[in-house]
Amino acid sequence: MFIAVEKTPPYAVRCLKLDGDCVTYGRKLYQADLQTYRNCLENDEWPGYEEQYADIALPQWEMRRIFELI
Repeated sequence: MFIAVEKTPPYAVRCLKLDGDCVTYGRKLYQADLQTYRNCLENDEWPGYEEQYADIALPQWEMRRIFELI
């Protein structure tokens, strides 16, 4: 259940309930995450960032903006 309340007067309130499909989907997601956590604990292997560096670049729109300035 979610309770939404307006921040300004008249502070209307609305109660919202997720449908069954959303609840089922959410349950499957958190159970998969718990399994991942369990595997990490058992194997002492924790996923994270790669140890190698990665190349990145500015987005094209920002590159165009910079070239317009110079």
